Amino acid sequence: MKSKLIIGNLNSPYLKGLVENLKKDDPNLRVDCLSTSYPKVKAEGIDRVYHNYLSYIWVKLFKKYGGGAWFAGVLCWFILRRDRIHYDSIQLHYVDSLHLLPFKLYKLSATNVSCVTWGSDIFRSRSEPKLRKILLQSDTINVTTPEMKAKVASLMGEDSLNLKKVTNFKFGLTPLNLLKQLSHGRYSRLEMVKILGLNCRADMKIVVVGSNASIQQQHLEIIHSLSNYSFEDCFFVFPMTYSGNPEYVESVKDALVSSGLNYQVLTSYLTEQQNAVLRVVADYFIQLQTTDALSGATQESLFTKTNVIVGEWLPYGTFVDAGISYNTVSHVQDIGSKLSTLSQSNNQSVEHLSNNRDIIWKLSSWESVVSQWKQI
Repeated sequence: MKSKLIIGNLNSPYLKGLVENLKKDDPNLRVDCLSTSYPKVKAEGIDRVYHNYLSYIWVKLFKKYGGGAWFAGVLCWFILRRDRIHYDSIQLHYVDSLHLLPFKLYKLSATNVSCVTWGSDIFRSRSEPKLRKILLQSDTINVTTPEMKAKVASLMGEDSLNLKKVTNFKFGLTPLNLLKQLSHGRYSRLEMVKILGLNCRADMKIVVVGSNASIQQQHLEIIHSLSNYSFEDCFFVFPMTYSGNPEYVESVKDALVSSGLNYQVLTSYLTEQQNAVLRVVADYFIQLQTTDALSGATQESLFTKTNVIVGEWLPYGTFVDAGISYNTVSHVQDIGSKLSTLSQSNNQSVEHLSNNRDIIWKLSSWESVVSQWKQI
């Protein structure tokens, strides 16, 4: 029986979807997980979840990960675990410097160790020398965009990268199945507005700004630009249900008070259904974060035929190559002008937006991509 160990945050919908779909595709495949954070959700079908309690305690006390605590916990797992299975492969999701110390233990526990880069781990890292050492020890490296591959090459050196097996597997998006159902008109627009608890008229154009509360989403700069234009028939929704910190969320709320916009900030947890409804009801989605690697929120919005506006600086070459239609701005300060123009004219045909739906399904449904992940 083949076996895999997934090391990463099991609370991530991407990892949860990966585990569940690997098991769905091959019930005989053993899939275990060593979670970097205490799992608040349960992944269906997972065979065993290992906990690093020393790391959990460290994070609770100091509000950040500690390399020593993580290593000590992994060492305990390596020595004390009752099941001495030698895995066919270990997938390390999100290449963080805290994995440098225990990396040799990973190598002793599996035939193949794959580093799966997520984008922000390599683009925003402050520990590039440590990341280089981790990547050099890996057997396989997975990147999802040409830009990510170029960054990995700059970290390792082109010659070193050429010695590795490099894969280009993308995460599937579990919400696409639900979005497909909702797109067939299960709810009226008024019902969707009520499900989300939005304080707006159903006939207003709904503009979703960003996908979380991180400062990287550049909410303040976006608000400043939007406030220079009139959007009386638009209602702006700011999903800030995770990431970020309370002080930043309050600064966004303060900026909105004097912006002149019709708006609502969402801070309470959204269920999977509510998230899906938000994608379907949105007329526009603004994605201007500083870095990204094929954002799930962006792909879900494209799937629902939403007019998507992204920053030209984001590495979305995969979308361009696939023939996906979306709008761009060169600078954050241009978003007000761009949205004003789009909201007053329909410059993209329904046919083009409908094509996005088919392309995203082929590109990112688990049905299309899960078999690839069995290879590493």
